[in-house]
Amino acid sequence: MELEQFEEALRGGGYETPEESRPAKALKQGFRAWWRFYIAGVLRILLGKSAAELCRNPSQHAFSKVSFRTIVAAESTGAIISVEGTAALAAMGNVPRVYVANHSSLLETFHLPCILGSFGPLSIVAKRSLSRYPLFGKCLRAVDPILLDRKSARHDLAETLSQGRRILASGRSILLFPQGTRTATFDPQKFNSLGAKLARDVGVPLVPIACKTDFAQPGRLIKDLGPIDPSRAVRYAIGPALDPTLPQAELQSASTNFIAGALESFKARGA
Repeated sequence: MELEQFEEALRGGGYETPEESRPAKALKQGFRAWWRFYIAGVLRILLGKSAAELCRNPSQHAFSKVSFRTIVAAESTGAIISVEGTAALAAMGNVPRVYVANHSSLLETFHLPCILGSFGPLSIVAKRSLSRYPLFGKCLRAVDPILLDRKSARHDLAETLSQGRRILASGRSILLFPQGTRTATFDPQKFNSLGAKLARDVGVPLVPIACKTDFAQPGRLIKDLGPIDPSRAVRYAIGPALDPTLPQAELQSASTNFIAGALESFKARGA
């Protein structure tokens, strides 16, 4: 499958790894799966032509091409990837919006740019430390992210509101991970209201996203290079656009309730 076909499926309402994109037999958790995803997949992508093009001539299309190749890399191990709830995004047109997602692993940082980029240009709010990662950091810096130090909540809010107004006014949407730190379990109490505040401040819709990405697990020595388990499906559910004129507390609770409910639904379906 090519990027254009992937985007067409999303605009039609959703995506699930097609049979022809699945290997005859999924890899088991272990070194081969780890190597296939991180070395033969992600590292090769970051050293390849798509990443070089993104850094040389930044655009949403170039950003999406790099992101989409990480989806293909995950599928090459035998993992099934699904995205649901995209029909409402297609109906919104290119209206800029604020996306808020739970943060389970680095995988959603790889995947969401091409998923959400199918519905308009995107910028990401990320930890400044990610911009210093070899290869990946260069790609991230090329797409005008909002980089936060995560040391002062007050400073992060001021920086997000200031840069967020500029980015949204330019017609680009913004993706935030309000948990800040990646965690395997979702705790609504640790999901800050930065996204809700930005959406209300600028007057754009707030869209919650639930991410099940335990396919990529934290490592003991290097957190971002942990075990890969292809038996665990990668699932994304995109919620309804929330009206920014709602009180902030309602926006926040609607976002966390959707994410918690979707994660429970994923769990009920099994892997």
